[in-house]
Amino acid sequence: MMSFVREASAEHIIGGEMYYACIGPGQYVFTMKLWRDCNSTGANFDNPASFGIFNESGLLVQTVSASTSSVVFVNTNLDSPCLAIPPNICVQEGTYTFNLNGLNPNISYSVVYQRCCRNQTIQNLVNPGAQGLTIQATIPVFSNVGCNSSPSFNNFPPPVLCSNAPLVFDHSATDSDGDSLVYSLCAPYIGASQADPMPVPPSNPPYAQVLWSNPFSSAAPLAGNPGLSINPQTGLLTGTPTQLGQYVVGVCVEEWRNGQLLSTNTRDFQFNVAFCEPLTEALIAEPQLQDLCQSLNVTFFNLSNPTNTFVWDFGDPTNDNDQSTDYHGNYTFPDTGNYTITLITNPGFFCSDTTEVDVVLGYQSQIGILLTGFECVNGLQQYSFEAVGEFDPAQSTVIWTFGANASISTATGAIVEGVSYSEPGPQVINIALLNNACSGAGVLNLNVVPPPEITITPQSNFCTGLSHNFTQTSSFANQYLWNFGVPGSDGTQSTLPNPNFVFPAPGQYTVSLTVQGAGNCPITVFEEFDMQYLLAPEIPSVPTLCFENNSLSLQAGGSFQPGASLVWNFENATPPMSTLLNPQITFLQPGTHLLTLAISENGCTRFAEKLVNVHANPFAEFIAFPLEGCAPLTVTFKNESFTQSSSVSYEWNYGDGNTQNAISTTYEYEEPGVYSVTLFLENLNGCIDTDFISKPNLINVLPSPKASFSTSPEKVSVVDPVVTVTDLSTGNTECSFLFDNTLFTECNFSHLLQNIMPQPITLSVVNEFGCTASAEGMIYVTNHLIFVPNSFSPNGDGVNDIFIPITTAVVKFEMHIIDRWGREVYSSDDVTRGWDGAINGGNYYGESGIYQYLIRVTDYLNWNFDYTGTVTLLR
Repeated sequence: MMSFVREASAEHIIGGEMYYACIGPGQYVFTMKLWRDCNSTGANFDNPASFGIFNESGLLVQTVSASTSSVVFVNTNLDSPCLAIPPNICVQEGTYTFNLNGLNPNISYSVVYQRCCRNQTIQNLVNPGAQGLTIQATIPVFSNVGCNSSPSFNNFPPPVLCSNAPLVFDHSATDSDGDSLVYSLCAPYIGASQADPMPVPPSNPPYAQVLWSNPFSSAAPLAGNPGLSINPQTGLLTGTPTQLGQYVVGVCVEEWRNGQLLSTNTRDFQFNVAFCEPLTEALIAEPQLQDLCQSLNVTFFNLSNPTNTFVWDFGDPTNDNDQSTDYHGNYTFPDTGNYTITLITNPGFFCSDTTEVDVVLGYQSQIGILLTGFECVNGLQQYSFEAVGEFDPAQSTVIWTFGANASISTATGAIVEGVSYSEPGPQVINIALLNNACSGAGVLNLNVVPPPEITITPQSNFCTGLSHNFTQTSSFANQYLWNFGVPGSDGTQSTLPNPNFVFPAPGQYTVSLTVQGAGNCPITVFEEFDMQYLLAPEIPSVPTLCFENNSLSLQAGGSFQPGASLVWNFENATPPMSTLLNPQITFLQPGTHLLTLAISENGCTRFAEKLVNVHANPFAEFIAFPLEGCAPLTVTFKNESFTQSSSVSYEWNYGDGNTQNAISTTYEYEEPGVYSVTLFLENLNGCIDTDFISKPNLINVLPSPKASFSTSPEKVSVVDPVVTVTDLSTGNTECSFLFDNTLFTECNFSHLLQNIMPQPITLSVVNEFGCTASAEGMIYVTNHLIFVPNSFSPNGDGVNDIFIPITTAVVKFEMHIIDRWGREVYSSDDVTRGWDGAINGGNYYGESGIYQYLIRVTDYLNWNFDYTGTVTLLR
């Protein structure tokens, strides 16, 4: 437990204040701002913080707990262009808000918060690490002053005061009630202790002031010249601190109305007086000599803090506007000479600084090296150079250094010619310029290109014709000159890297190639070429053959000269080989066969090959099913022919005068008879040939009977429902009729309908071949029957309990029951459901008496019939 107390009381508190706003009788919103040193090892803000509410007699009447509504880091930057604060200052602000309600309007109150401890390094307090703080706000008597709000300070004080730098800070406050405010430096209150750093509740008022160490007091809380003071009317806090350290300062604002002091808001705060680094020193980088010798336009580089403002003066006596406010200074001087450059930082501020630098502008001296010439002398590379730039030739000396591999190691003067190098590769050439004001230097990195390397690609293919594509491999070359060795012809040259040339005649030719690159000397190489006419045999295209009676006449084609030697070889053919220009052969079997032709001339032999397809001749075949049946008979014909052609034409002849083109087919024979079928096929590509097959008397189509009948009468009356059936079929030997849920095997008969309703009638007939036919008809019904009872007794004895009409041949039924007062008491459209005497939906039963009925029925011919009458209900 002691460790917790020690941790909680660690140094961290640097101040606070409390103010409030009245929102109604006895109702207030309080705000407390507490500040801590976030670089300390002390505890964080209390969460929650404990507040004590004391009456005007100093008695505790209530405690309130509140947590931080926000914790933020306070901006410690100085609003000064002259100083930079030290980096180790860190302040956090914790804000607490809470409401107080139900306070007695006839007494005053004090709201108090206490916390320990302050930083031990504070210099104006005695043993500051043991002193806490008390923050209080006083609520005046509501019945005397009404709903009063306390003043609150407008600005957060600067945590850092720079030593020996004037402080001017607006420490004013705002009072929402418009009361008069009076400001003063005052003593903060001490509170809490290291033994009890967070008293809950806080101790009772009154409270003692902090203990000042000598010579400090509430009116002189820190050393200064002048000391710290505050304007009592405006709250302007001024002074110039002179001693480094940490100091507790109290600032009070009193609230007055009509000569009566209402409340005092005391801000308790720790000021840090520190050494602030000056930011205003004017610094100019020392100009480099080469910058003063290059041009009359010079840039002067500023080394000062860039947050300042600046004024440059370039010391030009010929120009009253030789000034600039840029960070770096740039100016074009009228001539060479001596100038004084001035830089002023923060002009008009107390911390302004000025510096000067004297410069001497010399001649504009810039020198470089220009390669002006290159030539080859006896195969040796020679270079010429010239000094270029901005310098005074009359007052300058130019010195050249060419390196150890150069034919001339050193030289003087603006132009040097005839320099050669014994080794290729990078060479460094230096030039130095000396005059009476500025010097200069230049360098040229010269790459001495090695001599070119070149190879003509030798001939690898012969007898390829008099045209040849020449190629070469080379390095360090970009210029080419070919000579193709044709005597007495100006058109035998080319400057292309890889040209094509057509020689005028066969023969041996010596071809030369001369190459040169940028910066090197030309070189020539030679190569021998044997050019002959093109030898390229070809075998012309051969069509696909049919095997039967095949014979092929061949012709050697392509490019070759008369007198060339020819050798043919034939696979699976007779003869198997030939030396003729156009031999005649016959293949011994179907298949794919290889033909080979070899032609030789001028020591070269070339080959040609060709594949010949020999197809078997086409063969027509098919099957059919069924081969017999009753008319109409549908027969499927399946093509089983053989052919190797990819395009074939088929034609079917069905034997009844009809034909069709299809591979396989289905055909319907409508008339009885015996039919012969023929299939024709024709190859349309490859082996061009035809074949056919005919199958006589293949299909036998048997005759079928014709089914027909009549019924009488056309419409059967329900009064006499007798139907007479008469067979009108032809070619049949048997009959069967199906209707009225009965099968009849007589061909002519009469029948009394058992199911009196419209219904279909079907006839099936068979002939002597077993062939069948069928026909359908319809039996129609006319008229209807209805029986309506004249009384019923719904007493539940199972006898005559329901009033239900009995109907025959009725398709729709509708019944309504009307009582003696003309009211409908029952209705139904279900012929199977009668009236049980219940009325009005079955809520109660009708009384005994006479009721009228209205009945409408519809017969099978869709005729409507209405029936009316009375029925007696007996109970």
